[in-house]
Formats: sequence, C-alpha cells, structure tokens
Amino acid sequence: MVRQEKHSRLLKTKRNDIQKPQLQNAVVGAFVREDSFCFSMKKSILCPVAFLFVYDSIFYSPYMFTGIIKAKGHIIHSHKKGGSLFLDIKKPAGWKIAPGDSIATDGVCLTVAHVARTAYSCELMPETLAKTSFGQSVPAYVNLEQALHVSDKLDGHFVLGHVDAIGTIKSIQSNSAGTVYVISFPKKFNHLVVEKGSITVDGVGLTVVDVARDEFSVALVSYTLTHTTLADKSKGDFVNLEFDILAKYITKRLS
Repeated sequence: MVRQEKHSRLLKTKRNDIQKPQLQNAVVGAFVREDSFCFSMKKSILCPVAFLFVYDSIFYSPYMFTGIIKAKGHIIHSHKKGGSLFLDIKKPAGWKIAPGDSIATDGVCLTVAHVARTAYSCELMPETLAKTSFGQSVPAYVNLEQALHVSDKLDGHFVLGHVDAIGTIKSIQSNSAGTVYVISFPKKFNHLVVEKGSITVDGVGLTVVDVARDEFSVALVSYTLTHTTLADKSKGDFVNLEFDILAKYITKRLS
C-alpha cells in the first residue's frame, strides 16, 4: 500500500519511460499473439476484460509487480511512532533505490522514504498495519521485489502489492513433489481462488494446488524455499495474501 500522495508523481515518471502509442501496441500485441490466452479465447468475454485490466494496470496504476522475489531483505531496525510503523531495511547488493520508489515488501507495496548508504526506510501507516501481517509482528527478513518499468520483462503474474487478506498457515508438509503449505483465508474471498490459478503469498507468486471453502494449498519447490522467506514460516504464522487481480476484474465485470 503506497501512500496516495505519491501516485501522481510516480505515474508521471513511469509513463515518461516510453511513449504511449508504443505502450498501446505492446499491450495489444501481448494479447493477440497466437500462443496467448486471449487469442484462444477471443470470442469470449474474458479477452476484453483481460485487456482492460492490463490497460488499466499500465496506464492508471503507478506500480506493478510479478510475484518473482528478487531478494530477501533484512530489517535492521523498526519502531512505531504516531500509530505508524517505520522500517529500516538493508539494501540488497546491486540495487539502485531512490526516495519515492515502490518496493513490494512481503507483498505490501511500500514507498521508500529515505535512502542511506547501506539501508533505506519505509513507513507503514495504521491502515496498512490493520490490513497486513505487519500489524501482527515484524519479521527479521522480508521478501523484496522492485516495481517494474514499462520496458521490463513480464514474468510470474500480475501483482499490485495491495494485500486483500491475512492468511494463516495451517500445516506444512514435505513430500516428493515439494513442500505443501495449507493456508486458511476469509471464506468471503473463496470465489477468487481457483485450482491452478495464481495467488500471492507474502509477495511470492504461487500456483494454487487445491482449494476448499476457507483454505487452499500451494506446493513450493526447493528454489522458492531457498530464495524467499517462506522456508522460515511455521504453522500458525500469518501471511499476506493478494488474490489474482484478473479474477477480481472479471468478477466485477460479470457481477
């Protein structure tokens, strides 16, 4: 959740990276090439809805992520003041960070407030604390992903850094296929979770294995466990959940 007052400035900066006609062509091309989902579904209502989402995301959202974690960040200091939480996070090696940048932090889009030589700081307002796991506890390490530039490669799935709900890990079991996490979530969001669909857990884009009324499971391969903080989680821990934004747009359009 980035502070609203940053939106107009960030929008102006990011849109200037590339001309709007080029952006429009890129968006159209991505959704009509022969191997694309929308090409095969071009006679369905899903295609225009999907197109509208991508168009809105690029032109009217000041940031976007993919759920592909780029680094694990170390929170070196935290304190509360005036109802807000302030975090000092060690800068990952090789990262270029400037004040005003948006960084997904355990799935929460935060605005960089200050940058020092080896660390940067962010502020989490009371609204953010109420809607995310940061209001429950502050971890030692967090999953980090910098916001995309328009010209960046799109990998993973569409993530905005807006947490929809707080989930609770019910169980963790390892088997030959990987490590399976069963996570409970508010049942009112059940219509947004589907088998083989996308979901973001603490900023990590994952594929849903199974889903029930108020819980779902995801299977993590060793690479994901090594390069994210999910390996540090235990039964009963809270996680930030962001449901597939495309599913939310489709649900709204069809309701």
